[in-house]
Amino acid sequence: MGGWIKIDDRAWTASTWLFDAVMRTIASQTTSTTLRAQCEEIEKEHLGALNLQDLSPGDQAEVRRVLAAGFVDRLDEQHPGFDPRSKPSAFWIIAELVELAQ
Repeated sequence: MGGWIKIDDRAWTASTWLFDAVMRTIASQTTSTTLRAQCEEIEKEHLGALNLQDLSPGDQAEVRRVLAAGFVDRLDEQHPGFDPRSKPSAFWIIAELVELAQ
């Protein structure tokens, strides 16, 4: 099992635990109540997918903003004990997501 985020015509995939951590972090960092609720539902219901094309233009921009704003550090802050830098594969998977959102 895993999860994916589709941005434009490309998709980012990760294991379930990493995808869920990304959803929780986006939810905690966004100013959009709609995006927060959607990310929380995706994580809680184990839906495993976020397609930016399904979001409003404002929420699409908000996802990109959250991912561009020191996302790796925020992921670490939101999940104490998880340091993506100590897990090179996880770090590179997150870096791919951040790059995809630019």
